[in-house]
Amino acid sequence: MATLTTWMNNVRVGTLTRQANGAHSFRYDEEWLRSLRARPLSLSLPLQYGNITADAVYHYFDNLLPDSPQVRDRIVRRYQARSKQPFDLLAEVGRDSVGAVTLLPPGEEAHLEGLRWQTLDEAQLTALLTAYQSDIPLGMITGQDDFRISVAGAQEKTALLRMGEQWCIPQGATPTTHIIKLPIGEIKQPNATLDLRESVDNEYLCLALARELGLAVPEAEIIATPRIRALAVTRFDRRWAQEGRVLLRLPQEDLCQAFGLPSAMKYESDGGPGIAAIMTFLLGSSEALKDRYDFMKFMVFQWLTGATDGHAKKLLNLPVARRQLPLNTVLRHYFGVSGAGRHGTASARSEAVDGAQCHKRA
Repeated sequence: MATLTTWMNNVRVGTLTRQANGAHSFRYDEEWLRSLRARPLSLSLPLQYGNITADAVYHYFDNLLPDSPQVRDRIVRRYQARSKQPFDLLAEVGRDSVGAVTLLPPGEEAHLEGLRWQTLDEAQLTALLTAYQSDIPLGMITGQDDFRISVAGAQEKTALLRMGEQWCIPQGATPTTHIIKLPIGEIKQPNATLDLRESVDNEYLCLALARELGLAVPEAEIIATPRIRALAVTRFDRRWAQEGRVLLRLPQEDLCQAFGLPSAMKYESDGGPGIAAIMTFLLGSSEALKDRYDFMKFMVFQWLTGATDGHAKKLLNLPVARRQLPLNTVLRHYFGVSGAGRHGTASARSEAVDGAQCHKRA
């Protein structure tokens, strides 16, 4: 049996345990349960005494990690992780993950210490952004053993700290402020090729258009170096406090976590939540009318722009008030397909307007 202590900012909230048979369980600390600030890690993991052994434990922590098996393999090789199971990967890279969760070995405490960082010059920034081309996971380059992050999703990405006009590698317990998305490239399939070599500019323009239409999308900018272009997206789960002296991690979860589902079920076509289920879920929001309106507005926007990769991991909410947070990705696919025709996986994945995905096959 092995354990990881789970923290939100500098407060201990519970313990993640991997049993001898590989099963994952979670237990909230009794002190946390008695606290006036107590809140669940996830709507799928309600506050309770005793061990939680439901599948939702495994799925919640697994959804903190990259979706890509290749990236997970790189993490195993980079840090000699015991396995690709969520516990073993998060034991290596769980210090800065999505939301407010930090996972540390027993006996090690999380402190809101003074911010520490290393400023990157252009050559160092380029090396970090191109590290994935050398099978280095999430930009965690050698020589930076203190830089251990977990960024969920399928796309190649990393995360950095922005201090003024400088990009920096955070050190110690310092959080990151931006998700850095790297070019997707060409996705080759037997009957088609999805050309996303310009995904950085594509997503930047889609986010700008969505923002002009009043949708809750994060701020973004393009990083351009001589060798690579990348998209820097402001993290919605970070907030500056105390006049810029403290950087807080904010609780949030994606809808796979909220529904207690594995990332493999993020698409409606794979058994994940569709529009009807999400609209019902949003009835519990503190601003249900606005959130339901904005969600449907976003669905129409995706359909009109050909952004066909909508799924439950791109829709985010706060665990307590169930208030929908910024939509974290908008990428147009429609005009990126060549070859024998549009590839079905690329063009028929997102939630259907009628709840049965018919519009994507029209």
